[in-house]
Amino acid sequence: MKKLLFISALVLGFAVSANAQTEKTTKTTTETTTTKQYKPIDRNTVAPSALEKIGTKYGGYSILEAYQATDGEYKLVVSKDNKKSTAYFTSTGEFLKEE
Repeated sequence: MKKLLFISALVLGFAVSANAQTEKTTKTTTETTTTKQYKPIDRNTVAPSALEKIGTKYGGYSILEAYQATDGEYKLVVSKDNKKSTAYFTSTGEFLKEE
């Protein structure tokens, strides 16, 4: 009788612990990035206040190409000592990134 009671308790314990197991769930997220469209502009049309701030980071560089996005962000291709870089700035001349 003791063995039967022990086995019943053991089976009940396994059943409860089996229900207590948590399921592993995976969550997938998708990230959508939009690329800005830049239109070529004349180098002289970059805002003077922006050029002043750009000059502090890229003093001595020459602007080879200038582009502007619809939100006013600038994309400038600059060169110094035959080394080209593409730099991105806000419409006010704040540095964003360099490629």
